[in-house]
Amino acid sequence: MCVINVPILIQTNNTTNISTYYTCLPQHRTSGYGNRSIWIISLVDEVECFRLCFRRNWHNGIVGWGLKPNGSSFDVVGRNALNDELKLAKFVNNVVTNNHNWHGYPADYRNNPQDRPMTWILLLWRNNNIITKTHMRRIKKGQECRL
Repeated sequence: MCVINVPILIQTNNTTNISTYYTCLPQHRTSGYGNRSIWIISLVDEVECFRLCFRRNWHNGIVGWGLKPNGSSFDVVGRNALNDELKLAKFVNNVVTNNHNWHGYPADYRNNPQDRPMTWILLLWRNNNIITKTHMRRIKKGQECRL
């Protein structure tokens, strides 16, 4: 599988500009790359999850977070090396090489503290009724919760 770069179009003041690119990486699409989590959603859904992160400002310019809403719950976006279901996505800006090129992967917040969304993201989701207070507390502590 090859690397796919997708321009992300952002609309402001009735004009559309390409302000960033999203790269779909093969190491998060198939097993065999160590203990990496892998996407189980389509490439189209992966990119749409990133677009939602950008549209809703669920990022700080360096790291972003995504969910795949499905009614009042969220779809599974990936699996970890233990085959556990993952519903959060983490997106990272490749600031060292190009500050307009992002990539992402299913976030394993239970096993990897670096995959836990920052408190301000959890508060944003909570204040917008995206997650509950219990979800917020459990994600922050790396505990299982039913999103």
